[in-house]
Amino acid sequence: MTETETETKPEFTTITLERDNDRSLRFTGKLLAEVRSEEKSGYWCELKLYVTASDAWVAQEIGRTIWEGRSDRFKASVCKTDAELIEYLGCGWLAQKLYKLVNVDCVETIE
Repeated sequence: MTETETETKPEFTTITLERDNDRSLRFTGKLLAEVRSEEKSGYWCELKLYVTASDAWVAQEIGRTIWEGRSDRFKASVCKTDAELIEYLGCGWLAQKLYKLVNVDCVETIE
């Protein structure tokens, strides 16, 4: 991204996402949507979806815990298409909730 592009997209910032057992992921973008499950037995899941300045998706999964001695889990992936996003996050109820917020159609079409 050039300085000119940054000036035309002031809502975009530099974001760094932690990933377990992998390098952190740094990009210029913005948060589009996020959803979370209810806490159950001290655990819950958060899904966040970002868009980059180059119009790619960045999907982040966070597994949260309140338990001492346990760690939150962090995963993230760059997805260039809706199909890649669905492949990464799957079709569970929480992912479906996120897709609705950003108008991603998670259906299998046959002829």
